[in-house]
Amino acid sequence: RIVSMDRLLKALRERNGWSVVEAAERIGVTRATVYSWENGDKEPEKPALRSLCEAYGATDTEREELAKLRAFGADADLPPAA
Repeated sequence: RIVSMDRLLKALRERNGWSVVEAAERIGVTRATVYSWENGDKEPEKPALRSLCEAYGATDTEREELAKLRAFGADADLPPAA
């Protein structure tokens, strides 16, 4: 099943029970930035996406999906979950 990045990011945040403001504070970005990612207006840059994955506790499968959606390329995949 293909999922869009904005929907997956929102689902990960909601799975943690966080508001947009809480997510922004934990990741170190503004709430407007989180809104723009979740509305599909912008995509997170690679460092922010890594922070998101770590903060949200993304699984390896979720990280792989986000990497594909972000089109990082084969040599720049997100590291596996710890």
